[in-house]
Amino acid sequence: MHSIHRRTAAVIGAFASLAVTTAACTATDDLEGDSSSLQSAVEAAHEEGGFVSVSAEVRDGEHYDSAGAGVADVITDEPVPEEGHFRAGSVTKTFIATLLLQLEAEGEVAIDDSVERWLPGLISGNGYDGSAITLRNLLQHTSGLPNYSTVKDFDMTATAFENERWTHYDPEDLVAIALAEEPLFPPAGPDEPEPTWAYSNTNYVVAGMVIEEVTGNDWRQELQERILDPLGMEDTFAPGDDPRVPEPHAKTYKKFPEDRSTWVDTTVRNPSSLDAAAELITTKRDLDTFMTALLGGELLPDEQLEKMQQTVPVDDAMQQMMPGAEYGLSLLRQPLSCGGEQWDLGGQVVGGDTLVAQTADGGKGVVVSATGMAGPEEIMQGGQALQHLVDQALCGQEQ
Repeated sequence: MHSIHRRTAAVIGAFASLAVTTAACTATDDLEGDSSSLQSAVEAAHEEGGFVSVSAEVRDGEHYDSAGAGVADVITDEPVPEEGHFRAGSVTKTFIATLLLQLEAEGEVAIDDSVERWLPGLISGNGYDGSAITLRNLLQHTSGLPNYSTVKDFDMTATAFENERWTHYDPEDLVAIALAEEPLFPPAGPDEPEPTWAYSNTNYVVAGMVIEEVTGNDWRQELQERILDPLGMEDTFAPGDDPRVPEPHAKTYKKFPEDRSTWVDTTVRNPSSLDAAAELITTKRDLDTFMTALLGGELLPDEQLEKMQQTVPVDDAMQQMMPGAEYGLSLLRQPLSCGGEQWDLGGQVVGGDTLVAQTADGGKGVVVSATGMAGPEEIMQGGQALQHLVDQALCGQEQ
């Protein structure tokens, strides 16, 4: 998923790294729960995608297999850590949506409340009306709010990346960047079966602000107390202004347009511009724990989980990338090549991709972390390679 950063082609521009498309998966591609097969599949994704590294963990029931390819550091050739930390990107959004739906279940808020009710005056001027935008619109990407990370260049060029690398942003700053542009479209009503849809990080920055207004606590504190601590997710946290990623980790890299021949280390940076849209740092095992608990009903009552899984069609650009994809409240539903459906989420930070997916029954899960982002063609090719890897993992024993 495009978490905070723009893809450079229109088809990729929404949040293509979140996509886990249904690449063809034949019987000869099956992983069959075999560690050596998983290793081969990861190595193939690494080579085909042109990544610096690819790391995957696959769960079948309670059995885990993991594999890695490439290097964690292009200077030292250090191997990829089996359970390293990484920036989760837009996976963060699903945590934020879960928090808001928990608050709804407790009667503290309703997802059809307007933004104006909770944040008076925040969304106003330049054609905006915060009383017409609901929390559902935010979580569903049907608000019409522009994506602040496409309005401003944070890291599409090496110059921008270096200029922004240590800059602190408050959430109000990020919203203001978006509102400098006119609305993309009028916000969708609650009963529109096919609303206009456009991915925007601004939606989830505002959602994080609503959580603080409702609870009196920063969304990071609510996340810790409501999700991370109860699930024992000790390796997941929101770093705020801390630019570091804990050891062990694979470094993230990008080839900027100024010099497509050189990998630039993008690991260390102030992540405050990611905020509630994409700030979390995590591990593969922690993400599988979260996804399993979410789909298994441990984090939300049935009513709220059903709301999260009520999907709408994505835009044409997304459909070109992901035929059959539909978006819920931070969850993506897609058909599997071997039949049935998957629920998935993911994200991208500059130089890194994360994909998380599970079969509809939760019996199988996969988490993939990759590093190394080059030009538009390589990004598309890399995304397809990772998507095929995920489809293999979930279809491995079903064909």
